[in-house]
Amino acid sequence: MKLKHIAVAVATLAATGAFAADCGSTTGKSVNTNLVDASTCALKTSGVTTYYVAGASAQAQAFNNIAPTLFDNAADVIRIKSTSVDNDILKHVAYFGIRGGQKTLIVYRNAGGSGAGVRQLQAVSVADYNSTDLPGAGTENNALTLATTTAVTETAGIWTANSTSATKQVPVIALSDVAATELASGVTHAPVAGHFLDVAALSPVKTSLQGFGIAVNTALYNALVAQNAREGHPVDSTGQPSISKAAYASLVSSEAFNVKSAAALLNDATDTNHLTVCRRVDTSGTQAASNMFFLNNVSGLLGYGGALTPENAGGNSLASGTAVYGPDLSYVFNSSTGNVKTCLTGATGYAIGVMSLENLPAAGWNFVKIDGVSPNYTYDLAGTPAIVFDANQRQQFASGAYPFAYEMFILNPPAGAALAADMATKLSDSTASDLPGIAYIEAAGTWNAYN
Repeated sequence: MKLKHIAVAVATLAATGAFAADCGSTTGKSVNTNLVDASTCALKTSGVTTYYVAGASAQAQAFNNIAPTLFDNAADVIRIKSTSVDNDILKHVAYFGIRGGQKTLIVYRNAGGSGAGVRQLQAVSVADYNSTDLPGAGTENNALTLATTTAVTETAGIWTANSTSATKQVPVIALSDVAATELASGVTHAPVAGHFLDVAALSPVKTSLQGFGIAVNTALYNALVAQNAREGHPVDSTGQPSISKAAYASLVSSEAFNVKSAAALLNDATDTNHLTVCRRVDTSGTQAASNMFFLNNVSGLLGYGGALTPENAGGNSLASGTAVYGPDLSYVFNSSTGNVKTCLTGATGYAIGVMSLENLPAAGWNFVKIDGVSPNYTYDLAGTPAIVFDANQRQQFASGAYPFAYEMFILNPPAGAALAADMATKLSDSTASDLPGIAYIEAAGTWNAYN
């Protein structure tokens, strides 16, 4: 009789989901019932404080590294991925947990890059950001919400859920690869009382030094190796070819002396391959870094120290898309770093562009030297002295040998001050986020510059 009652009790508990408290955990973890209903594994979405973080796509890996540590208990944090807008954690993701004793959602979306984040941050309201007075404003502020989410599960120690909803929001923090005043002309908005904040009121804080490099697809990499040898400068033991700063500047500027074909870039009249420039949109901090380094163009101030004008190929630079410049050259305007990689590997013929050095070379593309200086090969003093690949891709610019690097910033109005301060501290600390392409003060390394 007792066994019968026990069987009934077990059946009742199973029917009500009382045994679902682990929510599909593969490692024996227990869900935080302040965040999740133990019987249904659904998120508890009432009384949630939301922080929207916008801006640089180049800082996606750094953000994802430190995000769980922004909460009271990192082990309880639930990572939520969008299924409808930029459904990639390096583009659009949220973290749900307890921060300061309160249920908190921190959303990150990097559509449009640094500039899109900064100009969203300037807007006092969503209506202001979508104003026609703001060139290029699009759907970047469609940030993920908890309105429609799947049940929570756990895999490899990480609690996860999916969201199918997003709504327009004004961010409280923007991540930028460069200072707001260094973004391309027209990206930031002039201050308007009650509508747009002055960028000077956004409390910029430097976090770390970030390196950038010229990336090319495999076909162009091999063509550059051949060109270097043909012109009397064969590649060294690294096998990495070089391109001149002047040649790339000529390619991406709109001046009359512009390189407008692969034949001109490679100084080979017989080369008829199509050349695709996989550049970023003007709102991108990476694009601003490219404009400054190659064209001496700071915030679009023409004539600034002999600045050159970036090639927009038909004024298409504020939105994603492709503009063809004659039969042999096209420019693809990409809204994120991930899109640049896709552009490089998917192009027919040759492809070239600029990316931050937190991206490690992968199948189909690689970084090249600039004027003979490598971004990621250096001289190892720790082991047998030799020229080796630096998996952190930072010792060359940290030492000053490689010049293409700029300081990163985190910006916020007063509403995001506490979270911004926490993020800035962790983004500056290699023990919290030790990533390639970023130079941390306390992570000097045991390397010599290689040139």
